[in-house]
Amino acid sequence: GHVAKPLAQVASMADFEVHVIDERPEFATRERFPSAVSVRCEQLEDVINELPLSAEDTYAVVVTHDHALDERITQAVMEREFKFLGVIGSQRKGDMFRKRLAAAGIEPAVIARMQTPVGLAIAAETPAEIALSIGAELVRVRRNG
Repeated sequence: GHVAKPLAQVASMADFEVHVIDERPEFATRERFPSAVSVRCEQLEDVINELPLSAEDTYAVVVTHDHALDERITQAVMEREFKFLGVIGSQRKGDMFRKRLAAAGIEPAVIARMQTPVGLAIAAETPAEIALSIGAELVRVRRNG
């Protein structure tokens, strides 16, 4: 989505190791994400089990162009280990996701760890401002647990 590019920049500047996965070849390019450690043009569902996710240092932020894809990715991450999981979108979207994830058998304690809307509440509007608010939340979690 539109937030991914500035978010990758912000996260890299804050010393996060950024990995980008996008199924669209025109978006998953090294030119769009020069600071990312890796840029993969694949469907996340195809690579999720290869990713080295851990409860200590995995910060997953789901910022795609499609709600259904966001939900599939969110569920895939929830079935693995992670320290932080943020999903872009409204409170209403988050509530709908929570209901469907519970119906899919995801544990309530895991669902409760999902942050949506993601980002600190700074009245962000532009993609850059939204990326900054998400980056600030990532740093807060890293520093404060």
